[in-house]
Amino acid sequence: TNNNTISTYTNQVPPTDTVQNNNPMQPNWYYLTHEVRSLYQCLTTQEDSIRIVPNPVAAFQPVADICSPDTITVTNNSVGYGLQYNWTLNQLSGPPSAGSIDDSTQRDALIYLSPLQFPDADATFELTMQVWNGDSCTQTAVDTFTLRALPEAYFTLPDSICGGTVVALNDSSDGNSAVNTWNWSVSPNTYTIAAPNAQNTQLITPINFGTVNETYTMELTISDVFGCQSDTTITGEILPTPLVDVALDSVDCPGVDFSTMVTLNMDTTSGDLTYIWRIYDPFTASTIQTDTANMIDWTLVNNTNGIRELALDLNVTNLEGCSHDTTITFYIYPNGFAQLLPDTVTDCAPFTVDPT
Repeated sequence: TNNNTISTYTNQVPPTDTVQNNNPMQPNWYYLTHEVRSLYQCLTTQEDSIRIVPNPVAAFQPVADICSPDTITVTNNSVGYGLQYNWTLNQLSGPPSAGSIDDSTQRDALIYLSPLQFPDADATFELTMQVWNGDSCTQTAVDTFTLRALPEAYFTLPDSICGGTVVALNDSSDGNSAVNTWNWSVSPNTYTIAAPNAQNTQLITPINFGTVNETYTMELTISDVFGCQSDTTITGEILPTPLVDVALDSVDCPGVDFSTMVTLNMDTTSGDLTYIWRIYDPFTASTIQTDTANMIDWTLVNNTNGIRELALDLNVTNLEGCSHDTTITFYIYPNGFAQLLPDTVTDCAPFTVDPT
């Protein structure tokens, strides 16, 4: 089209040159001139036009491996004129029908990828785009990618426990790829997690001194080595613990009924309760008296010349098996030692008592 001569042939064999068009945006025109001169120098000329149509450049943005589920738009980077497209998504492995294309003739491909979670296998796909230009010349681009199934977050909790219990949180999650991060969280925030980012940890629960079960929610979020995340939530209950307050006269004398020293205050909504009373020596831990009645039956004893220090431990348990334990220290004074020797004294007046 610019009158530049490409090739000249002087033999009788037709030309066999290959003429390219590397500009995908437009066709190129060429003219082939054929001159024949006879022995008598008579000249005959024939001219023909040639239109060289380029192939389009088929290209699209590569699709990275992706976590399930997702909807992705694949950007078309093809170059040419009057282009038309046909996208196909061929699943190579994994659960059937794990992906689809919204409209295969659009310039950019909108791909829907289904939810997959372990034990589902990962799914692999081959994405193909065929492109035609206005002269029906065609080229194809192909890419493969993997849809990764989410790992499965899993742990267990007891349905109900007594407050103050330390609950073992053991991760039992699994996936097609190794799980490598964990995050434990709990609501309400009055509960404590010993190590929130450890694979296995402990939940420290507060005591529920209320009259009804207290609900809490435990959540575990995990991710695998490819960053695919999953979470699970379990709800548990904290049973009520009986609230018992023991007030005790701290000092008294031997021979006093111990029950007269004790004031027992308790939450009467706790239902039927069982009691374990124990009086013991806090220095030797030896038990002096036990009782399972509503009130301990014991009389203060001190056979020494000094103040005797003892401790009272009261354990109260409700029908749910939840217990509250209280310990109080108290003291017993020694009795005075009265003695007159001999038992009968006879003497003349005036009589003088010698205190020695």
